[in-house]
Amino acid sequence: MKQRILTVAFAVLTVACSAPAATPTPVPPTTAPAVAAPTPTAAQATATPVTRTSPSTASVDWPQANFDYANTRAATNNSISAGNVGQLGVAWTFGVAGGGTYGTLSTSPVVVNGTVDLQDLKSNVYAIDLQTGTLKWQKSNNADDLGPSGPAVDGGKVFVESNVQTVAALDATTGAEVWSTQIATVDTQGIDQQIAAYGGTLYVSTVPGTGRQHFYPGGGMGIIYALDEQTGSVKWSFNTVKDGDLWGHPDVNSGGGAWYPPAIDTSTGMTYWGTGNPAPFPGTAEYPNGSSRPGPNLYTNSAIALDASGQLQWYQQPKSHDLTDADFEASPILATVAPNGASRSIVVGSGKAGYVAGFDKQTGELLWRTAVGIHQNDDLESFPTDSTVTVLPGVNGGVETPTTTLQATAGAQVTLQYTINSTLPHDWHLFDGPDANAPSIAQTPIKSGPGDVATVQFTAPPQPGRYFYQCDVHPTMMTGHLVVN
Repeated sequence: MKQRILTVAFAVLTVACSAPAATPTPVPPTTAPAVAAPTPTAAQATATPVTRTSPSTASVDWPQANFDYANTRAATNNSISAGNVGQLGVAWTFGVAGGGTYGTLSTSPVVVNGTVDLQDLKSNVYAIDLQTGTLKWQKSNNADDLGPSGPAVDGGKVFVESNVQTVAALDATTGAEVWSTQIATVDTQGIDQQIAAYGGTLYVSTVPGTGRQHFYPGGGMGIIYALDEQTGSVKWSFNTVKDGDLWGHPDVNSGGGAWYPPAIDTSTGMTYWGTGNPAPFPGTAEYPNGSSRPGPNLYTNSAIALDASGQLQWYQQPKSHDLTDADFEASPILATVAPNGASRSIVVGSGKAGYVAGFDKQTGELLWRTAVGIHQNDDLESFPTDSTVTVLPGVNGGVETPTTTLQATAGAQVTLQYTINSTLPHDWHLFDGPDANAPSIAQTPIKSGPGDVATVQFTAPPQPGRYFYQCDVHPTMMTGHLVVN
């Protein structure tokens, strides 16, 4: 039987991670600064039906933003394999109209019980039948959003941001609005995160600003909120700017917040987040090199662990007093590893600084840190004011999107497939060593999008280690490592 898969946006490279231990850095617990709770309001919505139909077959659910609460993005319970991936075909298409500054769709859809729920960058929400591609209902908000944004589904409701400052609950069957809560009331705070929902609680964060005209303005800070799924009332909040004072200059400084949903430990209710950078970066004419914000600028560029009541249990800040927009923003991954045969629960974080790090889940102890991509001058503590310096990773570099974990052993058969969603040409080229001077293992043809699909099959190297890959067209911008166990 022909295998089918739902593809909406970019592809995922599956890797298995293994890294050496680093010197531990213990961090004491502290408490969460309080923030006043917004008031929910009730409302009613109407759906605007638009239909595209074509026959298809059902697939497995993708119930969370990153597949599961641990953010593994590892859909191992399906029948697609290296042997049949070439039989994949288009089952149906659906036109999404609401485009924004950075495209139309910025996150993965959520697939639950045969319904595909997604949100475009005009904040419009769509519920689509998985088998036919028929629109079940649509909620039109027509509110600009920089993204990422996207829905969460739980308890018969679809939870979305209806505008850059407001969270809404929609009836999963009809799209009717059940409640609406404005969690931010000033233009220095806005939502740019796909919502997470678990056990009657929503998890959502603001970031500094509400759009391109108000992006990291002075006074902007990111605040994490936990909302009641039934009522929209705020259960607790946590300010990712320690003490909320913006490090002495609230007229100039801003920072923090989360761009991606947390990992959730369903056994304890703990949530694990990655946070954004401080600003201005690298500084201003009056305050060069971040001198308006002396110190580490906690809790920006950090991995943080919050308990079920929103109290901070531990944090780690891989890059303090950041001058280069080096967020530690990606959704953390929860995993269990067995170094030297002893099982250990860890949290894996990453971000635009170009590092992937592993922390002990209970204590926050730093276990290892691995650099990915090219690094140049990114460890400088100041920059000259009368000349230019090349810094890598740049503001669009490092780890920009959610990572993934899958068990792939040495010598395993690997299939990589991705969709090119830009008009620029790209390929993917894997080498049998630490850089592009090593022999080639696998390579896709150079293709231009949007919409071109590239697929390559190869055998993972027989020796565990890190293997370099790059886009040959953009070798200084698009690089990484395949890590083989």
